[in-house]
Amino acid sequence: MFESILKGYMENESNDKITTILSKIKAELIKHFSSEEYLLSEKKYSKLEEHKNIHYQLLIDLDQIQNLVHKYYEVDFVVILVFLCDIIVTHIETEDKDFFEII
Repeated sequence: MFESILKGYMENESNDKITTILSKIKAELIKHFSSEEYLLSEKKYSKLEEHKNIHYQLLIDLDQIQNLVHKYYEVDFVVILVFLCDIIVTHIETEDKDFFEII
């Protein structure tokens, strides 16, 4: 993920290319979130609805970044980096860690 975005910015790729990369990231996130939610449902995770809402909000955030890239033809790389870090650090390290023991 990081490498594709970073490479795109370093090589001054077009916004269409950055948007394509972000779309691929979104597709992977949707697959990951769906699989995770299925597992949590099977295990009857008590905070499943809350967790689904967090996933939904992350996808909305990514949509907003994609819209900025599309509308303004540029978005600060830091905005994308912060979003990706939010997924990895904040979501996985805090939210997902809550259910690691039950899976």
